[in-house]
Amino acid sequence: MGDELEPERGEEDKEISELLLSIMDGYSDDVIPMLSQLHQFNQTVIDETAYRSRKRSRSEDTESRQEGIAKERDRRVKMTEMFTVLQSMVPNLFPKTTRTKIVNDTIDYIQFLEKEREKLEHKKSEQKVANRMIAHCNIPNSTVGVTTSGDITFFGIQTPVRRSLLTGIVAVFEKHNAEVLAANVAVNGQQLTVTITAFVDRNGGDDAVETIKADILILLQV
Repeated sequence: MGDELEPERGEEDKEISELLLSIMDGYSDDVIPMLSQLHQFNQTVIDETAYRSRKRSRSEDTESRQEGIAKERDRRVKMTEMFTVLQSMVPNLFPKTTRTKIVNDTIDYIQFLEKEREKLEHKKSEQKVANRMIAHCNIPNSTVGVTTSGDITFFGIQTPVRRSLLTGIVAVFEKHNAEVLAANVAVNGQQLTVTITAFVDRNGGDDAVETIKADILILLQV
């Protein structure tokens, strides 16, 4: 029995071998790559992917750097424009002055303007007070006339004679930095007439003359 099976197994093995050979027929080592060759191909793909990633990263860095340069250029242009505007607004600045001097002189000029504004507000306040007092003044036999021509103002004052009155009138002009150019005093009985020609700087406004007049009227009332 066993001897009969051995020839059959031999035939089966032969058939299997022939089947395998028929399947592998036409294939060679050039067609079916070795495992080492597959590994080398895979490494090449990995290296190419890494190269593309680095190239993309460098491109992004370049774009970011160029964008930063453009922003810095725009910032400098705007700074130059602002310094030019400041230079045109602040007096006594030479065309080729430094930016440090422009900033320092701008600060000084702003401080000067603030002080001038405070002075004008103070004069305005004084004028309002003086006008209210004049409205309630009732000075018998006393008048103050004013005629203005540019910065030259003529004051005509008539009032009853009183001791130290002339000294007080002169003090009013000194208080307001008005330069007395000429003065004439006449007395007729108990009536005093004073004419004064004065230089009154009106750069601070037209209220300067009216303020002097108001102070003289207040002095006559005392």
